[in-house]
Amino acid sequence: MDDNYPIGRFKREYGGFKRLKCEITRPANATPYSALDCVAANSATSTTHALPLAGRINGGTGSILRACIKTDNLSWTNAITMVVYDGDGPAAFIADNAAFDPKYADASDVVATLSFPAFAKDATGAAGSYYKTTIEALNIPYECGSATSSLYYQLFLPSGTPTPASAQKFYINMGVVRD
Repeated sequence: MDDNYPIGRFKREYGGFKRLKCEITRPANATPYSALDCVAANSATSTTHALPLAGRINGGTGSILRACIKTDNLSWTNAITMVVYDGDGPAAFIADNAAFDPKYADASDVVATLSFPAFAKDATGAAGSYYKTTIEALNIPYECGSATSSLYYQLFLPSGTPTPASAQKFYINMGVVRD
């Protein structure tokens, strides 16, 4: 790569562009959600949902540029909200189908609250397809906690009473630029 090419130089000299990605599989039940219920990878206990390598090093910094959530449930159209935390995040994340109940003590650990619009399909919706929701043109700075290079997140439903699919999957894809 030519050193005069600004993007190449940016990627080498700084943290560059990075996709943070992960997948969660909700519990194997079809228990309907209520407004403000959490969507999580478990039901019996709380879990941490991590977006690894958000920082180049522990305590690293960057900016969220875009975010996308996909699901394998072709009837899921409900909007969803993602609260993004730095590495110091809340003491306990909230289990699937439990009410989202943020604590004021955790307020300083919130990096962003991303409100995703309703999910929609990209194509015909045939077997093997997915529905997605995307937020573009963001510029949200973050700083990971001093002991981690990850960001963490909690999903919840801002409204509606959707019925999930048993073991429904959610794939998170967040575009960031790391400092």
